[in-house]
Amino acid sequence: ISRDQVDEFMKSFYRPDKMVFSVSGNFHEDQVLQLVEKYFDKLPNGQDNHSPKSIYKGGEFRQEKDLEQVNIILGFEGVDFYSDLYYPTSVYSTVLGSGMSSRLFQEIREKRGLVYSVSSYTSSFSDSGIFGVYAGTGQKEVKELIPVLCDQLNINATSFTPEELQRAKAQFKASLLMGQESTSRRCRSNASKYLMHNKIISDEEIISKIDSTNLEDLEKARLNILRSNITLSSIGPIKELESLENIKNRISYN
Repeated sequence: ISRDQVDEFMKSFYRPDKMVFSVSGNFHEDQVLQLVEKYFDKLPNGQDNHSPKSIYKGGEFRQEKDLEQVNIILGFEGVDFYSDLYYPTSVYSTVLGSGMSSRLFQEIREKRGLVYSVSSYTSSFSDSGIFGVYAGTGQKEVKELIPVLCDQLNINATSFTPEELQRAKAQFKASLLMGQESTSRRCRSNASKYLMHNKIISDEEIISKIDSTNLEDLEKARLNILRSNITLSSIGPIKELESLENIKNRISYN
């Protein structure tokens, strides 16, 4: 990438009509506006509105390395900010692999002792998203880990208990509300919401969408995840890690 390409990108995309200024905390609005006008008055007025849509392809990366443990990420395409499955995907991820009460932690770490750490996560963007499961395990344990991990992904979400669903919702909402106690997190949250939705979505609206999520929604989210191409990334003593093709064959798509 050349300097000219970076410079052209900045001039095209980092311009006033694509920017949001988010301010949070103890401030005077007039003073903030004066400072913005003073220091950002000479930004370029680029004309390029084209933003290429991301294309999720999947694939595999392996790096054999002399480490104490094997680090693995099993990834899938997730959902964008505007998807009807945005909140169900987040709640599903919470039930599956967020915290010590999650299914992955209980089944894989507590019951079987196959990992040092295991969790799932989801990230959304304007046009796509990612869903991943991370595991840190031993060289010998990795052979047993993968089948158990795939079995957990294959479990129909409608079989989750109402208690699991309510706990996940409570955890999701608690994280949302606790984030409002930090002015910096609130500032970033407001900026993201406005950039994505052209408005500030209230906590009440978000909580309502979380509360309305049911197990059938979680199952739709699960199937949507598993039907995408798989990404496998690994580093460490990975000789016992089975092939990506074998892992694909372990995943149930219905």
